[in-house]
Amino acid sequence: MQKNIILPLNGLKIIALLGIFIWHSNLPKPNIDIGARCCEFFFVTSGFLVAYNFYNKNFVFNFSSMRKYLKKKLQCIYPLHALTFIICLFLFNKKFDFIPAIFNILLLQSWTVDKNIFFGYNGISWFISSLLFCYFLAPLLMNFIQVNNIKKMVMLVLCVAIFRIFIEFLPSTTNYDLWDINYHINPVIRSLEFFIGMLILPFFVYLKNIFNIRKKLLFSFLELFYIILLLEILQHTNFIRGAYIPLIFILVLIFSLDKGYISEILSAKIFTIISNVELEFFMFHQIVIKLFYIFLPVSENIYSTNITILFFVIIVSYCYRFLYLKFSGFKKS
Repeated sequence: MQKNIILPLNGLKIIALLGIFIWHSNLPKPNIDIGARCCEFFFVTSGFLVAYNFYNKNFVFNFSSMRKYLKKKLQCIYPLHALTFIICLFLFNKKFDFIPAIFNILLLQSWTVDKNIFFGYNGISWFISSLLFCYFLAPLLMNFIQVNNIKKMVMLVLCVAIFRIFIEFLPSTTNYDLWDINYHINPVIRSLEFFIGMLILPFFVYLKNIFNIRKKLLFSFLELFYIILLLEILQHTNFIRGAYIPLIFILVLIFSLDKGYISEILSAKIFTIISNVELEFFMFHQIVIKLFYIFLPVSENIYSTNITILFFVIIVSYCYRFLYLKFSGFKKS
């Protein structure tokens, strides 16, 4: 594997994808808002990985390099979005509605407060609408990250995290509703989470330099303890969304260090294989679930049914990936 790939994060992302799959299926749901928590995890993790790749590749920030970076992101995202939009348009929409269609095809749906627009067509495409905004901001936000000034980065993380919590806490606990936004899909809200993810980078570099010798037993205990602690917090709390972001920050930081036995399990090849189509899985899974539930008889055993759907989603994702690479000539880095 390439040195710039952090393998345990592949495993965590696949687990988060399974969480979103369960959330959108008819499987029993745990006492956790796993859909929201998984989306928050993806924005934080995406921010960290973008910053890590910029840092690892010594990215030069000029007009030409930024244009290539954004073009590559669009090449990866837009064909898949356009295809899933067309599929949903013909299979699930009884009539063509011009305004929602325009917002969706242009990936602007997450900027609205109209549920019929931001959850229209392929409903989960709001995610890439917001993520695309984060990608556009990433080169600018990278200027605020100082890998060699950990004290300043601690203050910056605290400021951004507190601000993220404050803008949600104030209107939810008082009558001061200063903004009419949806905290689940809004690109500005999600960009703060993405930026907090980018700010993991200085701590990752700092801790990697300190713990340059693998201490598997110590880190395995830390990993296990934090997973148990996090699950207990998620099951027994009902905080505002922003309050969970620091917890996800710590989760990503611990497993990005790749020091313990649980990290080793999450680095298994099966996770790496599926991670090659994580975007495709995300964009196709809800469509495949709907098609199965609409056109095929529902088995009494919902577990076997949904395992079949899960495998079908993976197959469809790899078929798309194969055809995309074959006809576009674009290779995923």
